[in-house]
Amino acid sequence: MATYAFGIKAFHPSATAGDAHVLGMATGRSSGSLVEVWNGVSSSGKVLAIMYRGDVIPSNGSSELATTATGPFIYITGGNGVPTGVPTSAANGFSPLYIDRSNGRLYVYHSAGWHYAALT
Repeated sequence: MATYAFGIKAFHPSATAGDAHVLGMATGRSSGSLVEVWNGVSSSGKVLAIMYRGDVIPSNGSSELATTATGPFIYITGGNGVPTGVPTSAANGFSPLYIDRSNGRLYVYHSAGWHYAALT
């Protein structure tokens, strides 16, 4: 377990015993995770890690999901139709994603325009 610069333990108002979310940030790391979010239910309750290089990793407490898994998944924005807006806050080196649910396409904003891959 890492040494944390801070730790926050939060409870939902209607939580039952054991329902806690813990956020911690490690210091002095050159590998592993810097920020971890735990669900507080079990020792395998880590639900999210932000690695020192910036990788964001959702976790179910094991190294891979079963084909029957119901989570964790990464969710992206979407709507019904082709995106036409120009992202105004795109950070250098990052690309916005969008799901067009009505046409079954995954869009990425790249080279000053929206481009898609068809979903089958």
